[in-house]
Amino acid sequence: MTSGPLETFQLCQQYLTLVAQHPTHMRMVKGHVHKLLQGWLAECTEVRDRLNREAVSLGITGLQQLVNDLGKLIAATGRDHPVPKIHERKLKQMEKEAAKAAAIAEQEREAAALAQLVPAAAAAAVAPAQAAGLAAAKEVLQQEQQQQQKVVVVIVTDAVVAAPAQAVGVAAVQGDITQQQQQQQVPGLVDKPASKRHCAVVAAAGDAAAVVAAAAAG
Repeated sequence: MTSGPLETFQLCQQYLTLVAQHPTHMRMVKGHVHKLLQGWLAECTEVRDRLNREAVSLGITGLQQLVNDLGKLIAATGRDHPVPKIHERKLKQMEKEAAKAAAIAEQEREAAALAQLVPAAAAAAVAPAQAAGLAAAKEVLQQEQQQQQKVVVVIVTDAVVAAPAQAVGVAAVQGDITQQQQQQQVPGLVDKPASKRHCAVVAAAGDAAAVVAAAAAG
């Protein structure tokens, strides 16, 4: 069966009564008292410090008085269990760890804020370059369109200029073809002068008309 903090305190008082009746080395007594009252000594650190410093010099009577003083402090708490007090060294260590954790959290917050700012700054820096690139591309496209328009105008102009010459050439070729056909229809026309050629052509046409008229009469 496990004893509670108050029971162990009462047990310590009984132990010291027995030690007074049966003398024991004070160093051993000091260790036993620490073992029995460790929870309350962790809360009432001033009693613990006195026990550590003065246990041997106090003797059994002084040690009993020290434990009685501890009983008064326990009664003043109104509790049946101790609440260990954090040692000053432990407090400093805890404060140091808390400050370290706060510094790490601040660094992480700054890193997160910087990570959000970098893309925005990069986008702001790239935007003017993109705009300049678009403007340059637009200008090049306009120049190409103007160049294509100039080429079309030149091609159309050349076609207009060449058209009369082509017409004259076509007419000349047609005249040559007509003359060759006439020469083939009227034998010996090639060797005759131009005036005689005309007369021969007219005669041949007259003969053809006479033939047509005779065929119609018959």
